[in-house]
Amino acid sequence: MKTVKRIESTTGDRALEFFVRPDGTYGFELLKYIEPEKAWITIGPATVSFTESLQEAEAEATSRFEEFF
Repeated sequence: MKTVKRIESTTGDRALEFFVRPDGTYGFELLKYIEPEKAWITIGPATVSFTESLQEAEAEATSRFEEFF
């Protein structure tokens, strides 16, 4: 998987990371920054989103994580 876009929250402690898979499908993960470890971790299970374009992945992420945007 290759990261193609990242959107951070205004508070800087959460991010949506969009990626493309080797088969050309797109997906995303919701991340949270953990201060003591100074690291980003995935919140919840890995995405099950398989879209044909980055725009479709963004639309799906927006509907799933509406409070984030």
